Amino acid sequence: MSNKLDFSKELIGRRALVTGGSRGIGAAIAQRLLDAGAKVVVAARTRGNDTPAAATFVPVLPALRTSKAAAVVNISSAAATMPFGAFAHYGAAKAALNYYSRTLAVELAPSGIRVNVVSPGVISTPGSEEFSKANPEFSPADWLRNIPLGRIGATKDIAEVVALLVSDRGKFLTGANYGVDGGMTAR
Repeated sequence: MSNKLDFSKELIGRRALVTGGSRGIGAAIAQRLLDAGAKVVVAARTRGNDTPAAATFVPVLPALRTSKAAAVVNISSAAATMPFGAFAHYGAAKAALNYYSRTLAVELAPSGIRVNVVSPGVISTPGSEEFSKANPEFSPADWLRNIPLGRIGATKDIAEVVALLVSDRGKFLTGANYGVDGGMTAR
């Protein structure tokens, strides 16, 4: 009997999406997950020589380029522009996403691909409710004091803006960040 642990098939029945999985670290991750029994989808600009053959490959960018009305909408956060000590890591990551999205908008515009960002403020979701319960110092009443429209947003508020941005109504909108936060970041 061997004391060596066998993790070779621990992911049977699992599914994984590996972005940037056509080469380097991403390809190694995709292969490791496949080796462990997962079904893997690799998304990257092009299929590289290192893309695992057993993975399903989805070229995100070439597919967008062949579309007649391609649009990318990244979901960021109001936290990217409002210093909030306890969430500095989260805000920094969202700020990076904002910068990346603006750069991508300029890069892809000649191909007719529009890239925008939606930055929600305080939105009523199961996650935000759990957060408020776990952190009573951030109660809904405290949030409301900082929202000029006087209400916490609904998930539909975000969905409506995304629908606009990907529709023909938004065909001249690219490279922008839409704050859907009831005026919270306007202060």
